[in-house]
Amino acid sequence: MVVDIVAKGKIITKRLISFWIIVGCLCLFIQYVHTQAAETLHSGTPVHTSLPSRTYRNYCIDVPFTAIRLTVTITNGTGDLDLYLKYGSPLSGGTIGELAAEADIKSDGPTALESIEITPSTVPALQEGKWYVVPLNLNNTATDFTLTATVEVGTKHQLDMTISPKVATPGASLSWTLEITSGSISGNVDLYAAVSQPQGPLIFLGPQGFTEQVVPYQRGISIEEKNNYPLLDMILPSWLVQGEYTFYAVLVSTLRSPFDTNNWVSNLAISKFYFSLLSPAQQAFVSEMGYPQQFMKTFSDDNGKKRVDEVWTYVRQGLSESFVNGVFVSETELASNFPDFPSSRYHPENYNFDITLQDVLARHGQPLNIQQEVIDDMTVQYYIYDGITFGFVNKKLVSVMVLK
Repeated sequence: MVVDIVAKGKIITKRLISFWIIVGCLCLFIQYVHTQAAETLHSGTPVHTSLPSRTYRNYCIDVPFTAIRLTVTITNGTGDLDLYLKYGSPLSGGTIGELAAEADIKSDGPTALESIEITPSTVPALQEGKWYVVPLNLNNTATDFTLTATVEVGTKHQLDMTISPKVATPGASLSWTLEITSGSISGNVDLYAAVSQPQGPLIFLGPQGFTEQVVPYQRGISIEEKNNYPLLDMILPSWLVQGEYTFYAVLVSTLRSPFDTNNWVSNLAISKFYFSLLSPAQQAFVSEMGYPQQFMKTFSDDNGKKRVDEVWTYVRQGLSESFVNGVFVSETELASNFPDFPSSRYHPENYNFDITLQDVLARHGQPLNIQQEVIDDMTVQYYIYDGITFGFVNKKLVSVMVLK
């Protein structure tokens, strides 16, 4: 029994000694190497430095919101070096235990090789801001070593924009779509979409439509592997200013200013569109042959889109040109031509699908005559003027005919 008691006493004594050794290590007093401010580390640039015995020093590195990994290492040292990392403020403890309590994460192996790596998904999570990097020399002599902090920035998201068609006339359906391919940058984003007009301010496409206010089309988007965004599908009115329109789109880290390009987490997607009252084919005819002496335009709905059929008759040349939505379709030779046929004072581009009856009356006054006929169960009212006739169904323009 005495032997057993003695043996147990030795075990208890050893455990007490081990406990006090651990406590002693944690309470080992260390000193902070004071400098005017924490020395700034630059990503990927090694710092060859030295620390006196039992001292530590605060370094810092700025991490942008686009970062996906921060790696800090101690290399080329000897003996026992430790490494601490803390977000937002420097370490100031006077013992190893205090340093460990202050730090967000540590690497305290028994050698001089230490490494810490954090990402947005680790604990602690990598976040934007200033991180303090603190090497500690536990040796009894001054020790040289190399300290390196590396910030890995994520790849930006890719925006691909499609504007269709590239050139259009009144009544055409304009489509504006985006395809987003995700990069490695984490976090939600805001999508900004804007249009530069031929004349006038930059306008933004917001949730309620176009506005001169700087607003996102959508906030807080979570980017998946691929996202398709149909931004706009509209029938072009005739009152649009003719000229080139430039479309822009960019992803911005959520709730940040879009005017600071450092906040952009995608490329700036750009595409152009040209609006004209006459299509390129029609402009070519006008340039070569002048305006037609006669023309007829009809307007109809085709699966939710506008269809504009036009026949331009060059009586002097004995030719008839056909277009559908501004696209040249065919040319027909007339039985005869009349070189002295007078020019028309009416031009096709001035009469489009969105002209109202009020517009016609305001521009031309009261008609010489009003007639009506039933076509396919529709009652068409014709407002007849000198040289031009308008056809309306329920006060909606369906045709314009110029015969002289």
